[in-house]
Amino acid sequence: RVREGKLLGLFADKALPMAVEMHNHPHTPTLPEMTQQALAVLARNPEGFVLMVEAGKIDWAAHANDAGATLGEMKVLDQTLQTVLAFVQAHPDTLVYLNADHDTGLGSFVYQILGKDQAARRTEQGEVLYDGHTAYGAFDTYRLLEKQRRSLYYVEQELKALPAEKRTPQEIQKRLSEAVGYEIQITDFENLHDIPGLFKQLNAQYGLAWATQTHSSAPLIGVAYGVGQALFGGVYHNTEILSKLKTALGWSEE
Repeated sequence: RVREGKLLGLFADKALPMAVEMHNHPHTPTLPEMTQQALAVLARNPEGFVLMVEAGKIDWAAHANDAGATLGEMKVLDQTLQTVLAFVQAHPDTLVYLNADHDTGLGSFVYQILGKDQAARRTEQGEVLYDGHTAYGAFDTYRLLEKQRRSLYYVEQELKALPAEKRTPQEIQKRLSEAVGYEIQITDFENLHDIPGLFKQLNAQYGLAWATQTHSSAPLIGVAYGVGQALFGGVYHNTEILSKLKTALGWSEE
């Protein structure tokens, strides 16, 4: 147990594993576990503390347009928040502020028209209704995404690195199926030589569309809870967050 001095924890040679791959790393602490330990150590300071926790692998997963990995990271963030909120219940003089520095990917479920010849009628506004032949994002899709066992980014890199003679349909199907956690039918995919295209087609099966593999300028929601939460209401530029935090902490601008 740490009694005094500085504390540094290093748990990976490079990056920590994705949430969907943590089953292969049983000795690596999770973000909620690291957060809980950090809170336990910092709470001993009678003058209070500032703790920054980053769920940074959400960004990594979204850069790869990997919906299953992104969902896994979001669930880890939710678990981390539960850990933080439990601390707030025991220490009601605490402020929690959650925000993102940017969006990545602009991923979204989109509806898919399954048969234009099945149009039932038009609304008064001219919108064509497809009488049940339009597919929207469904909870069953989330259940599929929750089965994922590998980061698709790493699987893509592994497939690209395979010699052409070993990149057979059978090998692709095997690796994809192991990664997503259920049997993929490779006969449903076009152009098996286009590895990035395979993952785009997988997203299309989920009814998912991604606008980019980099950061977007979409507006984001910040959420505050606890002492000083009223400071963070409304719409503001991200450069205003620092001054709001200083005010909440009672720090002067000098």
